[in-house]
Amino acid sequence: MVIDHVLDNNYQFKNLKQSDIKSFSNFIKETVGKNLTITEVANLFLRTEHMTKQDQEEYDGHQLIHFGKDRNPFRIFGYYDDNDYFCIHRIDAKHNVHKQK
Repeated sequence: MVIDHVLDNNYQFKNLKQSDIKSFSNFIKETVGKNLTITEVANLFLRTEHMTKQDQEEYDGHQLIHFGKDRNPFRIFGYYDDNDYFCIHRIDAKHNVHKQK
């Protein structure tokens, strides 16, 4: 997991509250902290339900995907680069991005 560019506006660390930072930390613990493979992370956290054509986004030629868990609103959006690193694009602690469209 890497951050290789400025995060999407309004979805940066400066926009996170203390509880949001805790949610981000929990996501890191449950993925990187457990040495999960890309496939394991996708099986556990990849969000695909209720996805429509308008929900599909790209950044710099890469398809954005998002990870979250169950009914927890915390989401991390990003893409896999050419080296199979997950590049974080936005930290959406309250799952607001789709509400703003």
